[in-house]
Amino acid sequence: MKGGSEKAGRLLYFSAGARIVVAEAAVPALLEPARFLFPAYEVPPPELQEPHRVDVSVRRKSRGYVVASYDSSDVVCQTQMEAVVAFEFALSRSLASSLTNHVHLHASGAVVDGQAVLAIGNSGAGKSSLAVSMLTKGYPTLGDDTVMLASDGRVSPFKRLLKVNPVVLRELGIDPTATVHWDPDWPEAWYEPQDACGWAGEAPVAVVTLARYDPNTPLRLSPISAEEALNALVHSVMTTGMPAGADFDRLLRLVRDARVFRLEFNSAFEAAEAICSLAK
Repeated sequence: MKGGSEKAGRLLYFSAGARIVVAEAAVPALLEPARFLFPAYEVPPPELQEPHRVDVSVRRKSRGYVVASYDSSDVVCQTQMEAVVAFEFALSRSLASSLTNHVHLHASGAVVDGQAVLAIGNSGAGKSSLAVSMLTKGYPTLGDDTVMLASDGRVSPFKRLLKVNPVVLRELGIDPTATVHWDPDWPEAWYEPQDACGWAGEAPVAVVTLARYDPNTPLRLSPISAEEALNALVHSVMTTGMPAGADFDRLLRLVRDARVFRLEFNSAFEAAEAICSLAK
């Protein structure tokens, strides 16, 4: 793939699991932004006898950009930042899908004194705000979107840069204009965990919270039943990994071994302190 290929110099290679994921940034202006999306997974170009298929690509069109994935429909973008975001989403799916022996939970979290604290919830529930708040408190992160659940019940991070509202970063004393590829016209900023205390390793789960951000609701932690927690976990399972029914015992183990709560909050910083204290 080196040297003579016309694609040389615009292909990126990543490895998170069982195979190499290949991305093509055919637009020179997008090559460097694309490289910064998954620094933990980028690998050197492999020596290949035959070319790999391209899993994800971004190309310039007459009116904008097109992001193409091997296994999904093309996405048409009007601006460069939209193209970077769509490229990141498609590459996330490809990388996560290569981790075939994990259940993928739509969750954020951190590791506190060797034990994992998780927050699950829909988009807008405050998972990213909680993740960066826990980082600023000195707890290595499990990420803000996808957490990998192994067969032994331990969790580990999917190392995608955190995507956080710039207002939240400012409230935590972090300058969003210093983050990777900052765009003042975009509603999110990418935050590199290595700028704080970094990524967590594998850990058993001590606390699971069903998170919900509401600017009008003060901090409230309420214990919930195992049945409600299990139902929430099943609905948090993502399609990129093993389906919930394929290894239901993993989810049952989480409910059995962890303390489970409903978390309502209007301050992510305050909520992060409260849920991390439960693991101490």
